[in-house]
Amino acid sequence: MGLPGVDVSSTSHLVPLNWCGRPPLARSVLFDVGAGGPNEVEWLKCREKLFAIKAEAILDHTNASAGTLSSRLGHHDSKSAARECKATRYRGGASVPSWIDRYARRCIHFDRIFAWEARPYNQPAWWATLTPLMRMRTSFYNVRVDAEPEAPATADAPPTGMSVLSWLKHTVTPDDFVVLKLDIDHSPTELSIMHAIAADSRLLALVDELWFEYHFRFDHGVEFGWKETHFNHTVDEALRLMHKLRSRGVRAHFWV
Repeated sequence: MGLPGVDVSSTSHLVPLNWCGRPPLARSVLFDVGAGGPNEVEWLKCREKLFAIKAEAILDHTNASAGTLSSRLGHHDSKSAARECKATRYRGGASVPSWIDRYARRCIHFDRIFAWEARPYNQPAWWATLTPLMRMRTSFYNVRVDAEPEAPATADAPPTGMSVLSWLKHTVTPDDFVVLKLDIDHSPTELSIMHAIAADSRLLALVDELWFEYHFRFDHGVEFGWKETHFNHTVDEALRLMHKLRSRGVRAHFWV
């Protein structure tokens, strides 16, 4: 269940680092782990349609008595649109272009981009989401990333040889401005990466800004569009981890 009229997927509250008016950064690098595919435009259109339906249903409910045919139909249309949007979201939305734009508006321009996505995508369509300049700066790996050694291997996540943290250690230095976004919808792998960063002083020195979609139990039944249905983590655990990262110098944000 969602909150009526509230877009739980909104990113308007997020504030990346603003570098405008400062000397240019030596090098800026983006690691987009869970980069999605080329359906971002379709997903955004679907969300606009969904919230228009919800707004109309709320008006119907306000202007008529509860349980009228109009409000019941609005509720049915809203549920149908929500299912459609969820399917579109899970088909993906290429996130690399949005990160490029989000930071460019704050005078940070990525010199190098590494992107991973487990879901198979049509390669020409994926690359078509980027400008020619950014294609030259981007490496895209259409495979799943590995859990880090701190986490036991699981049957649904056999090793692929793709360690994001090894990539970090071998491709960037503390002088680089490094952004890491982690959203792969597999909590054991995600948390193994997050806890490994929090425990390693070398990695903490490499990552400047971090965005993580932490899947946790929410007591009030709000639907965030997360595919996983069972969560073993609480809000308190999520806050402790992000506070730990922030206290050690990483601008850590909750992603959606």
